[in-house]
Amino acid sequence: MKGSSLGPAVPIWFSILALLWLGAAFALYGQNIRGSIVGNVTDPSGAAVPGNDVTATNQGTGIVVKATTGAAGTYTVPDLLAGTYRVSAAKPGFETAQFSGIRLLTGQAARQDVVLEVGAVVQTVGYQRRRNSSKRILPPSAGRS
Repeated sequence: MKGSSLGPAVPIWFSILALLWLGAAFALYGQNIRGSIVGNVTDPSGAAVPGNDVTATNQGTGIVVKATTGAAGTYTVPDLLAGTYRVSAAKPGFETAQFSGIRLLTGQAARQDVVLEVGAVVQTVGYQRRRNSSKRILPPSAGRS
C-alpha cells in the first residue's frame, strides 16, 4: 500500500490557513472602534467664537467629554464610543446651545456646527453697608470749648 495521498499538501494548507488567520487578525486590530464629533462655533454674523466650551454627553452612559474651540472656532471631541450624544456649547455673553440625538457610529466623524445667539448681559453689583455708618465721627479738637 502506498502512503497517504494528502502527504505534503497538509503542511501547505495548514500554512496557508495560518497566514490567512494572521492577516485577518491584523486587519481587525487596525479597525477603529471609536468616533469623534467635530464642528464650528460661530455667532449669528458667522464670526468664529474662540475659547468656547463644548461638551459631548453620551446619552446612554452619561459619560461627559469636554473640548474648547480654537482660534478659528473649530472643535473636535475625539475618542468617543459609538452611541447617541448630546452636544452643548456655552460661553459668557451668549445663550447656551444644545443639540440632542446625535448618532455616532464606529469610525465616524459626526459634524455638529453651532450658532450661538447673543445673550443678555448680566451685571452683578455688590455693596456692603458699613457698621455704624449713621454716627458722625468728630476730630478730637471739635466740640471742645
